[in-house]
Amino acid sequence: MKKQDDNTRDEIAHDWRDLVVALRDVIDGGLNTAARISSHEFEWDAIENIREFVYDWLDGRPAHFKIADLLLVLRIILAEVEIELGIDSAELLEPLSALLDVPSFRPAVIRLPGADSHEKPTVVIRRVARHRNAAAPFISLAA
Repeated sequence: MKKQDDNTRDEIAHDWRDLVVALRDVIDGGLNTAARISSHEFEWDAIENIREFVYDWLDGRPAHFKIADLLLVLRIILAEVEIELGIDSAELLEPLSALLDVPSFRPAVIRLPGADSHEKPTVVIRRVARHRNAAAPFISLAA
């Protein structure tokens, strides 16, 4: 993973591709489950809006979602967890419902600008090769 040049050394500090693939798989699984148990068109629309947001965000494109869509999808997923595992999440779901019904100062939409398409997919750290004697490169100039 290291690349050596004449005077610089490139090291890949983090390669996020595996994390992005795993994150996409986990979110897709949750959204697929939510779509399977949903029975109303407005729920399917919210799920697809969140899926589109995730895909755009992970691909570095500008992305946005409605808070109401996110909260609805969370309620659907948490309700399924409650049914499958027998967890009583009523205390968790009630505040989410209240957030949808009560007007507040929160924004209705979250927008993310996306990444510059010219950026590299990994973090690269460049270091200038160090000489043992700092004056060594200037000796040839003095002669």
